[in-house]
Amino acid sequence: MRPAGHTDDTAMLVAGRNYNGPSAITASGGWYDAGDHGKYVVHGGLALWILQNQYEHSLKSGRDAQFTDGKLNIPESENSISDLMDETKEKRIYYPPSTAATLNLAACAAQASRIWKDIDSRFSSTCLASAETAYAAAKKNPAVFAPYGQEQGSKTYGDNYVEDDFYWAACEMYVTTGKKEYLKDLKGYKGSLQMPVILTGELSGIAGSFDWCATGGLGTLTLALHKSAEFPEIVESIKKAADTFLAVQANEGYGIPLAESTNTSEFDGYIETATRYPWGSNGLVMNETIVMAYAYDLLKDSKYICFSCPQKNSNYPSVPPGFLVS
Repeated sequence: MRPAGHTDDTAMLVAGRNYNGPSAITASGGWYDAGDHGKYVVHGGLALWILQNQYEHSLKSGRDAQFTDGKLNIPESENSISDLMDETKEKRIYYPPSTAATLNLAACAAQASRIWKDIDSRFSSTCLASAETAYAAAKKNPAVFAPYGQEQGSKTYGDNYVEDDFYWAACEMYVTTGKKEYLKDLKGYKGSLQMPVILTGELSGIAGSFDWCATGGLGTLTLALHKSAEFPEIVESIKKAADTFLAVQANEGYGIPLAESTNTSEFDGYIETATRYPWGSNGLVMNETIVMAYAYDLLKDSKYICFSCPQKNSNYPSVPPGFLVS
């Protein structure tokens, strides 16, 4: 374990963006991106949702003991709170908020509110208030997009399609509050109650159910965990997605549920179209594994859990059949 980085971190507002926000904010805590010291809401939102969903799932299945206080090697241990929940709660120049980032906040804060309700009621209430404020702000400003391209020191992680983010946030808000306005919103999404098998956004055309830019699948998984009796069609949709990935895996030499795809990417003004496994493809495989695990939970068909087990080792794949290694 390395020491904490940037423990006293102040971010200054980037100039020239016509945004009337604080001149500086405290940016301590949270997680860095994979390749730099940047902290991105849309990436952090996905990571946070997965951790919180893991905790919710462990509670539903009676396996939360593996995350009790002191089980994980983290600085926050020994405080009588689940180590997994401690990790989720830690969430330089800064940029104006986008609609996508705002909806990430709404979704994850709504999810956190219900998780923390019986652990820290004050924090739970703060999360819900933040979720409601963010959701209302996103509806009032539905088209504030982060541009595609390059900023100083990083990509922008642009996203100009946010209907999936609205759906995800509405699902989380509905499960937490039960309010009909959120039910109406989630039903209004064109992909409502469905589990995608093709990504949108930056990796448009690549196989997958969700990533940081395509978040509709997250909302469907939340409904599957909490509202499958109310929305039984979700079970069939997750089954179809899982069967799709199973069919792909059967044709892949490395035994993974991801085939090469043609995708156009842009970096620092350079545009490239290529057929390949995309950058971060191990993450896409693991995201598909989450869908497979849900299929097993919902259907109790061992083909889904047996299928997903090899993916945990996909970073170190075996040699495909028919190949010789000298």
